[in-house]
Amino acid sequence: MKLRGKNPEAAAYRAAAANAGLAVGRAVTGVATGNLGFFTDVGHDISDVVSLSAKARAMETGERTSSRLRMGAAGLFLAGGLFGVGSGVYSLANDRAEDASPVAVATALAAAGASVEIARRTHTHLAEHEGSSDEPVHHRHAKRDTLLHLGSDAVSSGMYAAGLGVQSLTGVEQFGGGSVLASGIISTGIATYTLYGVCKTKNTHAT
Repeated sequence: MKLRGKNPEAAAYRAAAANAGLAVGRAVTGVATGNLGFFTDVGHDISDVVSLSAKARAMETGERTSSRLRMGAAGLFLAGGLFGVGSGVYSLANDRAEDASPVAVATALAAAGASVEIARRTHTHLAEHEGSSDEPVHHRHAKRDTLLHLGSDAVSSGMYAAGLGVQSLTGVEQFGGGSVLASGIISTGIATYTLYGVCKTKNTHAT
């Protein structure tokens, strides 16, 4: 895993490493608060580490291997989203309230801010290599997949933080579980779109 450098692969690998750090922080807070949303995000973060690493690897390989890696990465991304949907449904169906204490809300906000910063920095590094005439098409596709993934992470993390914040202010416990479900739906939707794009480009190159 090459973490140094300004090349697109290093940027994606750094994003994967940052998600590993987020997983540790969320796991600690999840144990302390018992919040299902944090444990859901840990599962999502773990899938992100593997998925983003696969996307980075896809930028380093030939077209055929890149396509397989992108397909596997999109599948892991989708699994993380579906896990979030299932967790949200379980939370709402069983009236399981999330802890909306100041510590939980602050951690969720910090994690959301970190996700936004990871997406911003990665976008900046990838944009520096945008439009290179000699860049293989499958490399550009892998970069697009990475940006979609990180954008989804930023939005879904913000959604969960907002849900906990509103629950803390209003006392309506459904906001916490609802935000877990909404985050999962967002991730699932973008992952499905990414998977569709991978299949479409694969079929295009096959014809």
